[in-house]
Amino acid sequence: MSSLLSSCLGDSNGSEVVVTNYSNATVKTFSFSNNDSVCAGLSGYAFTIDHLGTSDPELAARWPGAGIIFNSDSLPVGSVPDTITVSMTYSSPSAVKFYHYDASANLVDSVDFSESQKVNFSPYATTLLRLTANDRLTTKDYIVKVNVHTVIGDTIRWGLLSEDLLPGLSDVVTFRADTLDGLFCVLAAASDSSVWMSECDFRDLVRGWSEPVCTGTMQELNPATLWSSGNRFFCVGLDGKLRYSYNGRDWILAANPDGLTFCNLLGLQLKANGAASDTIRAIVLVDGTCRFAAAADPDEVWTVGDVLPEGFPVTGYTRPVSTPAAPQRGNRTSRIYITGGLTPDDVVISSSWCCDGIQWAEFVQTALPPVMDASVTPYCTDTDEPGTLWILAPGYGMNGTLFFSENKGVAWKKLSREYPSYADTENLGLEVCPSMYLDSDSWRLYVFELHTGRIRLVTGQLTQLTFLHRR
Repeated sequence: MSSLLSSCLGDSNGSEVVVTNYSNATVKTFSFSNNDSVCAGLSGYAFTIDHLGTSDPELAARWPGAGIIFNSDSLPVGSVPDTITVSMTYSSPSAVKFYHYDASANLVDSVDFSESQKVNFSPYATTLLRLTANDRLTTKDYIVKVNVHTVIGDTIRWGLLSEDLLPGLSDVVTFRADTLDGLFCVLAAASDSSVWMSECDFRDLVRGWSEPVCTGTMQELNPATLWSSGNRFFCVGLDGKLRYSYNGRDWILAANPDGLTFCNLLGLQLKANGAASDTIRAIVLVDGTCRFAAAADPDEVWTVGDVLPEGFPVTGYTRPVSTPAAPQRGNRTSRIYITGGLTPDDVVISSSWCCDGIQWAEFVQTALPPVMDASVTPYCTDTDEPGTLWILAPGYGMNGTLFFSENKGVAWKKLSREYPSYADTENLGLEVCPSMYLDSDSWRLYVFELHTGRIRLVTGQLTQLTFLHRR
């Protein structure tokens, strides 16, 4: 309802002053001013105004008719919301007051907002904001909830999900886990060279694993070379032949019309904008010399390329990580990254190698020791910048130490040096982790570890990535 008031204070035109929303007692905006003693960037935490109280029915039931004002992005752990300067907009109410109640709903204190805009939300069970409209009859109450995180956000919380992921296999010597069509697949070799396969749906990584089935021997399938792309698994056997599978159980021998001897796989080189077919990269042995090779499909003719540069690994390197093409920066194809491994001369290396679609470049490491059978996953500290923090789970030679890189493996550093709260895995006793997977929906890491002949499953999650951010 609006009210028109005439003015005759020296105005010969008899202009009218319009007072609108005479019975309106609602809040339009609500915010805090910066106060570093509470937390950094306090004014950046947005508040939602729920006029009907539907966001928290249980709370609204205790205060019938009240709306709820709350910050959906909670303040950091340890924040104490006291002495906060509040800013609000509303439609000319006659009174604005805050009422503080204890846990028994007894009134403890009140603040008249016309006299002071500083409000202490800390020691009270409930703070009620009441607006009285210009008609002095209509009132509207809001419960003000200042949410504060109860767990530390800047830490990776590691834990053991399974001490023995596949109880039927107790003498595993090598394995790798990979994903295909919503399923995890573990390919594991026992001490007698038999190779076993088990699968599991993403939704139950602890109890949902199928009974392991024997799929052959390491002569046909070397689990350390397992790699998935598209709708197929690929694997190279000790016999130098390439095989692929659509389910991880039944394997098909690649046509290989030139009779090449395969050593390992190097991932998929993705083209930009469909400019050309994607290319599978591999290492082959030709006349006793290891060379690069490429093909659009494993059953087609492979193009044999250059001899491997000195110090390039043939086995034991991390599962290839591929980053998207960036035509705007001149990168017409994706880039492939690997770290560590064993050279044809049986030398274990620490270097990272990167392929830009034409040639491989080496990045010599100073902090990372020579390593085999480690694993890499792109991670982040902010979901707005995925892939900016790569994590290297330990392999042989790393003594269970986690490493990280902020430049895609160009330089690896000990995680405990710069992010000590991310590297607290001492109680887990990590040994060799040939596979690591990131669930990008929950930002949870799953680390598959070989531990005294058994496969363990370790999980880690950066706590702050579990919080729902709305800013």
